[in-house]
Amino acid sequence: MENSDQLENNDAVISDEQKENNPTEENEVKFLSIRPLSEDELKVLVLQEMMMQKPEVFAETAAKYNLDLQKDNADVANIAYEENMSGYLEQTVMSMLDENVQPAYEQLYHLCYFTPEEEAALSQSFAGKSDFERKSLLINYRLAEIEGLQPILDFMGATGEAIAYGISGDKADINEYDADGVMERLENGLQIISGDEAESKLYYIASKMYRQMNVDKFGDSPKGGADGKELKCLHRILNRTTESKLIAYCATRLKKGISHPQVEEAYLNVLNKSSDRHNLAQANRALADICLRRNPRIGFVPDAKENHNNTNLGQAVRYLMASYRYTSNKKNKLALLHKISEIELQQGNLANWENFQYVIAMKFMHKANRCHALNKLADRTGKVQYYSEAEHECQTGRLKKEVRMQILEEVYGKMVKQNVDETMRQTAAAKLHNLQQDREKMYTQLLWGKKGKGKE
Repeated sequence: MENSDQLENNDAVISDEQKENNPTEENEVKFLSIRPLSEDELKVLVLQEMMMQKPEVFAETAAKYNLDLQKDNADVANIAYEENMSGYLEQTVMSMLDENVQPAYEQLYHLCYFTPEEEAALSQSFAGKSDFERKSLLINYRLAEIEGLQPILDFMGATGEAIAYGISGDKADINEYDADGVMERLENGLQIISGDEAESKLYYIASKMYRQMNVDKFGDSPKGGADGKELKCLHRILNRTTESKLIAYCATRLKKGISHPQVEEAYLNVLNKSSDRHNLAQANRALADICLRRNPRIGFVPDAKENHNNTNLGQAVRYLMASYRYTSNKKNKLALLHKISEIELQQGNLANWENFQYVIAMKFMHKANRCHALNKLADRTGKVQYYSEAEHECQTGRLKKEVRMQILEEVYGKMVKQNVDETMRQTAAAKLHNLQQDREKMYTQLLWGKKGKGKE
């Protein structure tokens, strides 16, 4: 493998006279004893690295394309190189679209293949610059003669500018002319990215750039939401994306918010195309919110004539149940069950409400909280069986003695007052009497400082 010549210390030093005659950053690189790589040199370097780190790739490539590893060695190497570079550059571009700017440039910088001696000299020569600035400059110089990389380098640069423009304060006074220039370079890069998801991320970055442009121009975002070129970017995102977080961002910028018809269509598209559970959970939750917003009188118990409202509430429950199935976080699952239970109560579906409350108590609550939840459920339904379950949980759970006695006293007291079977009432009354006697003994022991059983 051919590498660029090693730097010598006298070559790494740029004189004051040279800086004055050649003030540009590109000239700073030219005065160093490094030169751009040719495409053949890059290919040799990449293949040598592949041979060292993953030699099995060549055998796999030969088998994949029915080639002889020995006789067709050149063809195998060419195919392996092309596939490796294609995957590597696609990963780099996607990292950039995910706004991981520095890792993306690190991947490109790896293709420069500087020797350790060159790295040391270059670090010393660019001591006044940040590591990121130094590497960005060197990438553009070192890879300048590799024709196939030029569209990617330009796209990476445009994406980096758009990201910087989209961050408040990172670049001052962006104007429409500058933003349109960056946007043109971004759209030129559409040929090197594939898939609706990648394109939606590109337009997401562009939308934030135009949003910041309006902030710089008007002092704040346009009243009532996005407009103009930012709005066009948002529509393009919604037409392409299956990521709920991008749809949610668009909803915050549109004047109608989550009620915008295109937002609902985008979330439905997520349900049809996405396989990511977290993504599906978010989309179903958002669709449930849309259904609930359509109900103008949420909070009342509708009668049979309110078919439209019943439909919206019923659809919201179905979306929330789907979100529950896809959600893994226990806290979020509990919040969803509470919401479903509330809607069932609003619809007058008391049996469903009761079932959800029971699931909440038994699956998501523990110890004293479970006992209190079962007590409240018994109070609201009038079903004594929940008092009995609260008693059982209290007796078998690991509760402090004082807490256990308080809960049991409440349970037995309510069972005595409820209109239940006389035998059950008498049993509860006896248990309550024994419990109160035990409490008196405990307080007596505490008062006199006695341990163990006191005298009766």
